[in-house]
Amino acid sequence: MKVDKKEFQDLSNKERAEIYADLKKHNELYFGSILSPRMHIHNSRFKSLMKLIGNVTHKKILDAGCGEGYFLSGIESNDKIGVELSEKRVSTALSYDPKLTIKIADVKELPFENNTFDVIVCSEVLEHVSGYEKALQEFKRCVKPDGHIVLSFPNEFTVSLGRLLLLRFPIHEIDHINSITPNDASKILGKKYRSLNVPNFSYPFCLYQVYRYDAVDFK
Repeated sequence: MKVDKKEFQDLSNKERAEIYADLKKHNELYFGSILSPRMHIHNSRFKSLMKLIGNVTHKKILDAGCGEGYFLSGIESNDKIGVELSEKRVSTALSYDPKLTIKIADVKELPFENNTFDVIVCSEVLEHVSGYEKALQEFKRCVKPDGHIVLSFPNEFTVSLGRLLLLRFPIHEIDHINSITPNDASKILGKKYRSLNVPNFSYPFCLYQVYRYDAVDFK
C-alpha cells in the first residue's frame, strides 16, 4: 500500500492508526525467530521497559497504545489493561491472547478516573500521535501519586541512518509524525527521570531510549 506522507499526516489519529495497522503488522513479535536481529532488539527494549517498571506484584498497570498486545501479554500482573486506538490491532491481539483486557480508546482521552494506575507504560507510541502532549497530561492524571510512568521513543536520527544504510526508503518512517526527546516529555512530567538505552550504546548511537518518571517528582 502506497501512502502519501503529507496526506497521511493530515489524517486523524484514528485514521492513521487503522492505516498503520495495515502498513506495519507486528505479528513477528509473536512468531518471529529468536535469531532475528529485529526480535533481539524488540526483546531488549521489552527487558529495559520491565527493568524500569520494576516489581509488578499487586500493581495495577496500563499499557497505553498496546498495539497487538505482545508486551501487555508478557506483563506478569493479574491487574493489567491495555488501551489501543486501532480496532484492527485489538482484534489481532485478542486472537493471539484471548485473556487480555483492552479498551478501544485514544491515549489523549483515557477512559479512567484520576489516580487509577500504579504504572503506566507507553512504548513506541507517542511518535505516532498528533498532540502527544495531551497524552502525557492524561498519563499524569491517571497515575497514582506514588506511581510511575515508563515511556520509550525511537532515536529518529539513528533509526533513519539505519534505514539509509539498509536502503529502506523512505528513510524517515512515514508514520512517525513526532521526534520526541526527554526534554519534550520533561516539560510536562518534570526533569527527574531514569533512563536506559537500547542497545546499550551511548546516545546518539542507540536505537531506542526508555525513561521512567516517578509521580513524586512531577513538577
